Amino acid sequence: MTDSLMTERAIHPFQRSPGVSHSGGFAFARRLDQTSRSEISNGTHRAPGPANSRQESHLSLAPAPVAEEPATSAPPTLDRLLIRKGRRMLLVRTDEIQLILAAGNYVRIITADASHLLRSPLAEMMPVLDPARFLRIHRSAIINTEFLESVETNPAGDYFLQMPQGQRLKCSRSYRGGLRLFLRGLAG
Repeated sequence: MTDSLMTERAIHPFQRSPGVSHSGGFAFARRLDQTSRSEISNGTHRAPGPANSRQESHLSLAPAPVAEEPATSAPPTLDRLLIRKGRRMLLVRTDEIQLILAAGNYVRIITADASHLLRSPLAEMMPVLDPARFLRIHRSAIINTEFLESVETNPAGDYFLQMPQGQRLKCSRSYRGGLRLFLRGLAG
């Protein structure tokens, strides 16, 4: 093939190739949808072409075998959190954290002497905190049970938790069961 012939056939990367479908994977999905289930289940599918063509392609929809990983205990928890404050990076010990409150895509971490913002959703905080120490009481709050001062109930069965810096938090119905388990554990 000569260079001039190759340049005539060359296609600019942003041009569409003639005769080629540019609908992404949807065209393949439509062709796959038209393939009979028995052809897929036995692993053979005749390639499109003339009727006397004997080309076969193999389709396998079965998942690839996955090596079993040994069962591990609970995921490791963090002893300290790295929090950026301007140009500084602070290491906050998790045992000093009293309360964690949701603030949009951030969490406000409250300690005895400071309050820090960390860019992380509240849901991502629970797996890295010690479950024996931290308890989620609301979709927007996690408490360190070491700093819980008192628990009050009202006639409706709501729980109100008093924290050291004067915060009074309501435990939502969704997390009430976890709080009850914690309180039973304290009672002995």
